[in-house]
Amino acid sequence: MVINIKILFFGLLMLLLENNIKFIFYNKLFCIMIKKILKLTLILFFSYFYSSVINAQTPLAQDPKRNDWGYSAGFVVKWHSEKISDYYINTPVAKKYQTKNPVIVCLDKRGDAYKLGVRLYDELLEVNGSEFKGHFKTMEKFEVKIKRGSQILSIKNLTPMDFFSEDNICVPEFADRICLNEIFKNTHSKDMWEKVYECCEKNNVPLIPFIEAQLPMKIDALANILSQKHINLDEKINYGKKGSKEILKIEDFKNLTSKLIEITRFYTNLRSSLEKIVS
Repeated sequence: MVINIKILFFGLLMLLLENNIKFIFYNKLFCIMIKKILKLTLILFFSYFYSSVINAQTPLAQDPKRNDWGYSAGFVVKWHSEKISDYYINTPVAKKYQTKNPVIVCLDKRGDAYKLGVRLYDELLEVNGSEFKGHFKTMEKFEVKIKRGSQILSIKNLTPMDFFSEDNICVPEFADRICLNEIFKNTHSKDMWEKVYECCEKNNVPLIPFIEAQLPMKIDALANILSQKHINLDEKINYGKKGSKEILKIEDFKNLTSKLIEITRFYTNLRSSLEKIVS
């Protein structure tokens, strides 16, 4: 059943206002008019709610192959439109992306793509004979055509997968994608950023993101850890020492990354957090 949260909230707010309207408005005529509007709003809201319940009983809504989030192909690609950071633009690894085709940068080890032979750095030519859209709307099997060096390969009978539970292996420059799962899994956990930082350390996530538009996950995790109230002073000092080492590395890159505005912003936030600990 899909319910518009904004309408639900507005309806509840209207109920609250109606019960307290005499404390807010003193003009009786105006008060009567407002109450009528509120009642009309509530009628419309419950009509919408009822129609949502009815729609949820339709075969389409009950279809086990349907998922409003969509389904994963079992791999992540670097799109041609994603700009490589200036810091990496003249490096050997950047040459691997000199193509207009999506390049596979992560593979979910649970998935058919990984098990049936798709490999990192493969170029994705087609999915079901067409351009890849990034995800699927159903669980229907699919096939891919990939380019590996001079070879063109077709791999069939692949099954889409659920998002947010990936067990990814990634190329080094996209290692931060592995740690995205720590954010999804621990969104409501107070130690989320500690887990993200540990993941970054474990997977050697680069300080400077390979893609220009991406945020520096490792630096962001450190800055957030140092701002957490539940972390005691000794732990903050320990993380502060780690942060100092990261800052020294960034200072080595300083002249090369002057165009990376996001890096500078997170670098500044981390410095600010460290200074608060010292003071």
